[in-house]
Amino acid sequence: KIGDLSAPVEVHFACTNQCSMGCGHCYMDSGDGVSGDLDTNVFKQALSSLAEMGVFHVALGGGEALERHDLFELAQHARTCGLVPNLTTNGHLVTPDIARKMTVFGQVNLSLDGVGEGAGVFRDGADFHRVDQAFDYLLEAGVSSGINCVVGRENYDGLPALFAYAAAKGLK
Repeated sequence: KIGDLSAPVEVHFACTNQCSMGCGHCYMDSGDGVSGDLDTNVFKQALSSLAEMGVFHVALGGGEALERHDLFELAQHARTCGLVPNLTTNGHLVTPDIARKMTVFGQVNLSLDGVGEGAGVFRDGADFHRVDQAFDYLLEAGVSSGINCVVGRENYDGLPALFAYAAAKGLK
């Protein structure tokens, strides 16, 4: 018999409202502004509180988390507190250097809704080749990586190709 949990196993934490993509389906109403974003110290206090409550991991997202200047400092603080930080990003800002820094995360998921042209079905400005390159950078750096996908009528028929792509790359 499993007893009651003292806290959620996972907390999704939108760490910024900033995002240069402006996807129509985004529930964050993301854009260029940073209104509502917690400052570094308050964010660290929130992470510490989550760890004290017994949360196991925190999924950092946004907006676009990589547009936050202190993201890696926050992720390291989460590790120091005993939390496993995970990240969701659109992948467009991932470079080889950033991928190496991403080893602080338990897993990095890139938002991808299809292969080739299908990548942009829900995300304005999504570029399959940039996301594919970002996966290569992450895998070369040894970062556990996976796909987050929005599913709808527009991309449902393309899911087998997306699954095949994920399997070929070794993604989660």
